[in-house]
Amino acid sequence: MTLERVVFSGNSVEVGGKQLRLDFPVRDAFRSGDRIIVLFDPDAQTGSFKNLVCFDISGKRLWEAEFPEPGHPDCYYQIGSRRPLIAYSFTSYDVELDPETGAILSKEFTK
Repeated sequence: MTLERVVFSGNSVEVGGKQLRLDFPVRDAFRSGDRIIVLFDPDAQTGSFKNLVCFDISGKRLWEAEFPEPGHPDCYYQIGSRRPLIAYSFTSYDVELDPETGAILSKEFTK
């Protein structure tokens, strides 16, 4: 399998000549195996925003990342690491996520 470069701008992500038009502006995007992990701009919506998502190459949404405190408003503002997948939440958690499911593997409160 060739790992094509991921290019993103505005609401679109391009991989291997295929362009995905998404609902929100993209802050970061990268390949993880045969999947594309996308961090939408957290300012694209107010309140709780499931903005760390995973798509297959056809654009089908596979998962949305869990929040560190279920039931509390949150979103992710930055991907700290791609391998392992670590994202930083507005509620001051560093969260390690399973790139296959979006489930939380570990979390650390940093405030």
